Amino acid sequence: YMMEFLSDYGLFLAKTATIVVAVLVILLVAVAVSMRLKAHPGNEDTLVVGVPDERWGQMVVALYKSRDGEELQVEQVRDFCRGTIAGYKAPRALIRVDEIKRTPAAKADYVWAKKEAISRLGK
Repeated sequence: YMMEFLSDYGLFLAKTATIVVAVLVILLVAVAVSMRLKAHPGNEDTLVVGVPDERWGQMVVALYKSRDGEELQVEQVRDFCRGTIAGYKAPRALIRVDEIKRTPAAKADYVWAKKEAISRLGK
């Protein structure tokens, strides 16, 4: 009986831990990519999120505020990221926005960013 109890909870904890790890990996990817993209000369501010994707499960999308009104190209940004971050972390889509929204505490508003990305990409 005790072994059954532990295995039930072990299985539950393993599933929960997997979900937590997946969320943390996406967040770490978002932070690493954001930091790299902020160094791009045509970019003033960036927020990176994962959006649902049929092929990959999640697709890395960067929302950015242009420094001088210039439209950034996906391949240009992926080339800029190459050598600094792994290729799978580089954004597969870019969305130019007028402003990157922040919370009242000046933290990145990931909820807004994800909704905006899903809406603009039609996912």
